[in-house]
Amino acid sequence: MSTPHKTVRLADAIYEDLALRDSAVRLFESIEDSPETDFEIDFSGVRSMSRSFADEYATRRSRSTKTIREVNVPESVQRMLEAVSKGPKEKKRFEVHSVNMTIV
Repeated sequence: MSTPHKTVRLADAIYEDLALRDSAVRLFESIEDSPETDFEIDFSGVRSMSRSFADEYATRRSRSTKTIREVNVPESVQRMLEAVSKGPKEKKRFEVHSVNMTIV
């Protein structure tokens, strides 16, 4: 027998284009304040996700006390979530040398 869960359809709860970090904050505040313990996050209808939303979503999800399962995740959204889960890339370092300029 499966455990009952609450479904949150992001396209309806937030918008089809998930852009603002604050939207992810409010989403997880609402989830954490809920008496339910199991959540299904439905991405159907979501067209895009910004890196800042994805970063905040992933951070909040990892800290959540609730059981969260994602469904209907578009490929582009999945790639963005994977990108932020890998963390920041190592910064490239360049040596700066003096440059002689000739004005003609």
